[in-house]
Amino acid sequence: MVRFFLMLQRFWNWVDDRDIDKHAVSIAIMYGTVTIIKWSMSFAEAHADKPGSDIALIIAAVNAPYMALQAIAIKYYFDSRVSGSGPVPSSTVSNSSASN
Repeated sequence: MVRFFLMLQRFWNWVDDRDIDKHAVSIAIMYGTVTIIKWSMSFAEAHADKPGSDIALIIAAVNAPYMALQAIAIKYYFDSRVSGSGPVPSSTVSNSSASN
């Protein structure tokens, strides 16, 4: 059993060293974006007989929470690419710029 966990640890270290997990999350978020856009387009086409403002409100209500998730995930991805270990805390950023 210990051997299994050691192999699992080696595998996870390999994944983590290459940031495969961050790339996978980013790809999954982008796939979700494509899926939601496809749904929005088909929903609008299927309900063309309804007023445009009603359709826009429904689409916005469905898309808004996912777009917030997308913004947070992509920001985390790019922040982790810059710093190499995750998002940069705002206190670190303000302190480093104040010392310049």
